[in-house]
Amino acid sequence: MRVTLGGYVAADSVFRQHNEVADMGAIFNALPYPFSALYHEHEFHASARGSRPTLLAEGNIDSAHHLAAYFEMDLLGVGETSNYTESNSWSPRLGQAYLTYDDTDRGYYILAGQAWSLLTPHKIGITPRQENDPLTIDYNQVVGFDFTRTWQVRFVKDFDKRLWLGISIENPATLTASGNIPANVNGILVNFSNVGGGGGFLTGVAVRTRRLTSS
Repeated sequence: MRVTLGGYVAADSVFRQHNEVADMGAIFNALPYPFSALYHEHEFHASARGSRPTLLAEGNIDSAHHLAAYFEMDLLGVGETSNYTESNSWSPRLGQAYLTYDDTDRGYYILAGQAWSLLTPHKIGITPRQENDPLTIDYNQVVGFDFTRTWQVRFVKDFDKRLWLGISIENPATLTASGNIPANVNGILVNFSNVGGGGGFLTGVAVRTRRLTSS
């Protein structure tokens, strides 16, 4: 068995000509316009919240069958008392946590856990830890980069490492602004805010959905 510690420590900083009142992540739908006082203010932030420790554990059943477990986190979570005022205390956030079983003889692997969705572009086929994540310090990525990180069970078959076919059963969630969905459709009551409460479950308005994606 082999265990690899990885990741990095971030010491990021950003300067904006126009004040977005934002952290390291740009708020693309809240850019200030000339009629706003924020448009005429500069903004500077420095942060280590993007630090990302990782752990990879690998083991071989035999020469053709391999097991691996991968864990990744950062400090981009926001707790009830998180702020830049005094302690800069930011909550850990789960990025990825999954297991893989790889059969190199038959050319397939199975992945289970939280990982980048098949919606996410990859650099090499459909290969775990080879996602084409933009190299940017902006925590909101870049415009045009489509991704989710969700719980999933994935099966991927490759053909001589030239063609990859995959299917993934995933459990994403869709955010819906209150009022955009009618209370009933054709007399049938619509439940679009069933997020539960207590026990550390989500708060806010969300639609819980299940989706089957393939590539």
